[in-house]
Amino acid sequence: MQGRRDEEAAAAEEQADDHEGEQGEEEEVEDDLELNPETMLPSFREAPSHGDAFMEDGVEAPKKKRRAAKAKAEPNEDEEEDGVLDGGSGDLPQWMQKDTVLQKVIAKLGKVPKCFTTLDPQENLDPAKSPVGRQLRGAMPARTILQYMEGQNQKEASLLSSRLRLLEHVEALAHTPIAGMTRAEVRAHVSAAVDESLQIPASLKIKLLERWANDLFLDMAEMKDAKSAEFKKVLDAYMLTVCAFISPPDGLEITDLNLTAAVLWESAKEEVDYKIQFGSATPEDRAQMLAETQQAAADAVMEGLFCDIFVQMLKDVHLHKDKLLMILSCYLQNYTDEARELMDNKEALQSVCDRFRDVAFALAALLCPEPNYLGSSPTHINDVMKYRGSNVFEATVRDHLLRKGDKENPNLWAKWYDEFLSKGEDTSKLWPKLLEAMESLDGMMAEDEILTIDVARLVTIVQELPEMKKSMRPGVCRDAFQKLLPVLKKFVTALVKAKPGEIGLGTSAVTALQAGVALFPEDTSMTRLGEHMQKFRKNSEKEIAVTELLNICKSYPTDFQAPMQGNIAPFLDAWKACPVDMKNALQGRDLDVLNSAICWIYRVVADLFRATRLPC
Repeated sequence: MQGRRDEEAAAAEEQADDHEGEQGEEEEVEDDLELNPETMLPSFREAPSHGDAFMEDGVEAPKKKRRAAKAKAEPNEDEEEDGVLDGGSGDLPQWMQKDTVLQKVIAKLGKVPKCFTTLDPQENLDPAKSPVGRQLRGAMPARTILQYMEGQNQKEASLLSSRLRLLEHVEALAHTPIAGMTRAEVRAHVSAAVDESLQIPASLKIKLLERWANDLFLDMAEMKDAKSAEFKKVLDAYMLTVCAFISPPDGLEITDLNLTAAVLWESAKEEVDYKIQFGSATPEDRAQMLAETQQAAADAVMEGLFCDIFVQMLKDVHLHKDKLLMILSCYLQNYTDEARELMDNKEALQSVCDRFRDVAFALAALLCPEPNYLGSSPTHINDVMKYRGSNVFEATVRDHLLRKGDKENPNLWAKWYDEFLSKGEDTSKLWPKLLEAMESLDGMMAEDEILTIDVARLVTIVQELPEMKKSMRPGVCRDAFQKLLPVLKKFVTALVKAKPGEIGLGTSAVTALQAGVALFPEDTSMTRLGEHMQKFRKNSEKEIAVTELLNICKSYPTDFQAPMQGNIAPFLDAWKACPVDMKNALQGRDLDVLNSAICWIYRVVADLFRATRLPC
């Protein structure tokens, strides 16, 4: 404390000299006083005098001249006029006494230059303690000393040089807008502080969190494949940065180079407690200080979530649809009810996370056609579309959803919203059926013998999928078609290699399979399979016809007294299409099936005749 008062007195004296000495006469002052070696560190005693550091050997240093002042304050007894502190090591600032780097430099110089008192990197890192204009007022004199030490080939010069380089990094962090730096510059400055174990103030941590989040989001925006491992890696790092409810992986060290929202929140709290315990703040100030600091931290998280690149993705969603959906999905999957409970004591941060979650639900519901995707609902969309508040986040998203497009640049958000309104209900109704179809396709693909699968089920899926695609939201059947393609390819490839009659396929089944193959014209291998399928049909025409007839016969009841179901038109068509020699060749179980069907049809026809016979 005494040392700080001495500095303030010296500054006042110099200011008074400059102001009042402008009209005074010049006068000679006494030679610089030498340090008393008995009162300094023992290592100073044999060191050269810093006063002669820049003179040739044997040349006397010129005497200083300064303007006379009408009224002059008494000089500080602990400070000489040449900027050298005079006194024992106990008079040095506490931080300097513990600074092993400067202590070695001082020991070599044999003096304590006053400019060294401003070279504390920790104090200069705090913008509040080192305002612009005087944050490194000792840097230039210290550079002069460095030049002298380098000229004398003193190895301690490297220590002073490294300290000055560190202070350059510190000055940049404290007084240069972080948003205006390149990524390499920011990382270099922060790395220097981290390597020296400096405590970056919460006010700077807040800016760093925003910058790290923006950089990671930019990396994701510039990637092309949202399903790549590299995208997943960056996405995980981004989520860890902005989501305080996500715990870091085991073994990952969190520093200011990979700052997270959780660490920022705790650091802000610790800084407030430190100011109350060791600073001028009182315990009564704690509640307000904590609220302000934590609100600033929460605002930084919102800036990280709702960054400029996020807005650009909303605008150019045709370029970033998959990436944006991946980001929103990852957030919603991690911000569960259990995760939210972990932040019950972090109200400001919880509020930010809730707001982003609600908007994420709305955007995800439009981006993904799956009904109730990750818990989204029409309510989430309506809340955003009808938002009337003043929050920039919600208002900006709403404006992008409602923005009018044109033919050249249509607004896809508006298009998806219209599809949601027109086909959302049918999509919800058909969704269970679509899931069953995809489950069946997964089972078929897992079969070792593809020709043993349930062909009737495959035919049904092939027939129903195109109809569901017409009724449901665009894109919702995409996964089902992607599953159907390999199953069809595998089955048809095996089918065309089989002998005629080896596989019991009827005319309708073959026709459906051919239509299924035609669903994928962009796949050249499926086009070739379609040609092979046509040859297979021609070569197996008789076998296919009799199989079709028998399949229809099997659909009729074996109880001749059973009521009529369906109609007999398919039977008549199949009967005509089946060659006579194939029908005459039937025997055993197949012949019994045919005769049973014929008998049932005769009974139905007789009933119809009796019902329509006119009375005589």
